[in-house]
Amino acid sequence: MRMRSTGLGKRELVGHVQKIERKGDTLLVSIQTTEPVRWHVRVLVDYEDVRQVMKTGMNWDNISFLMGTVLPVKQRSTQVEELDY
Repeated sequence: MRMRSTGLGKRELVGHVQKIERKGDTLLVSIQTTEPVRWHVRVLVDYEDVRQVMKTGMNWDNISFLMGTVLPVKQRSTQVEELDY
């Protein structure tokens, strides 16, 4: 997973999800960054966040990407382009 923070300028963080656990009416997502620093980032996701992800993520490009992670039908490129996010 790649992330950016406005506090870091154009620098990119690299990390991975360690775990996701339910905490009451939220999901606690624990992320471990590995580059350029080792940080443990925690994100609380609530119902409105999930609704927003579903609402903005329901288009063919996103659905086909997600399906490709579960049911790979073609060789995916491992080359990563510079993204403006």
